[in-house]
Amino acid sequence: MRRPFLIVALVALAVAFATGFWFSRQRATTVQPAPETERAHAPEAQQTSNPTSVVSPALVAPQPPSVNPEPKPPKPPASAETRALVAALTQFKGPIKPEMATAWKSNLTQLVQQGPAAIPAIREFLEQNKDIPYDYNQGGNLLGAHSLRLALLQALEAIGGPESMQLAVDTLQTTTEPREIAQIARHLEAQAQGQYREVILSAARESLAMAGSGKLGRTDPGPLFNVIAQYGGAAAVADLQKTTSPFRYYSALALADVPDGAGISALSQMLRQPNGPPRATHNAALEALAQLAPSYPDARELILKQAMAGQIPETLWPSIAESIAGAKFHISNMSEEGLTPQSGDKTYHLDQGPQNFYSRPNAVQLTPEQKQQMSHFVDQLLQTQVPALGIESLQKSKEKLSN
Repeated sequence: MRRPFLIVALVALAVAFATGFWFSRQRATTVQPAPETERAHAPEAQQTSNPTSVVSPALVAPQPPSVNPEPKPPKPPASAETRALVAALTQFKGPIKPEMATAWKSNLTQLVQQGPAAIPAIREFLEQNKDIPYDYNQGGNLLGAHSLRLALLQALEAIGGPESMQLAVDTLQTTTEPREIAQIARHLEAQAQGQYREVILSAARESLAMAGSGKLGRTDPGPLFNVIAQYGGAAAVADLQKTTSPFRYYSALALADVPDGAGISALSQMLRQPNGPPRATHNAALEALAQLAPSYPDARELILKQAMAGQIPETLWPSIAESIAGAKFHISNMSEEGLTPQSGDKTYHLDQGPQNFYSRPNAVQLTPEQKQQMSHFVDQLLQTQVPALGIESLQKSKEKLSN
């Protein structure tokens, strides 16, 4: 009776041992760490205020699938008629004779008369980034445009409407040519004042930075200074201060054109910069301040201090005296712009830049009160260290103010 019982007990003990060993193997299998490749793709735990607690990946909201923007509608194609008119304009090259100018203007007029239907053909040409320049010294002035692209941009302005404005904006974002930027700025400001101001200024700043680094070659950046001074607002002063080298006269004259005399403080800083190569901002600032003198006492005070310190060169006195009596500087190349010279005009060219500007007498119509103030200002200047040429120039201006 004892032997069978012993056998049964041994069998039960063996079964219990086998069962315990199987459970221990199963538990060891369930706690094995995941391979590194899988961990690398697992979401990171988000730590909370309790360092030991984590947000379960199952609680993280799924990200919405990315939505591709709707494709822009295709631009309407140009008609055969408008495309032919643009093609005809491209045939006029080289020196322009009167009969050529007449035919060219006729084609351009017909294109404008097509209205918005002409815009696709104009777009096609502008997007080619090609151009045909017209030299004003070789008959280009007969066309009234410096290039075919400028003529087409003028045509867009004449056509008007939202489609023409959109093409102007598109062109503004790709061109770096100063005259084109200035033409588009006039167009957009005339039809939607202030609406595209930032786009205009961004294009002008970018082109001006390229001019300063020599990337525009010998292209005259003068129109850019006019754009920034006219539309730049309070930020124009900072923009123009960055351009004093190599465009010291353009910078100074543009600062003088910033509305409400906001550029006077910057011109004052230009006076304090030392003379030296490239010869300084000092003289340019003085001439710019002189044309602000009739309207702003701060400008008069700065000039008077320079005169008392003997810091006004003798050769600069005629220009300063004329500005006090109403002369004004303009950033422009008179010959290239086809402007008709008037009596007393003086033109200036600086190779550095290049820079082109002119002075025109009686450009500013002074009020009787301003004339009286300027006459008194001349008397103050004559009491300082004025050389002979300065005395002569100031006396002429005072006589002009009296008359």
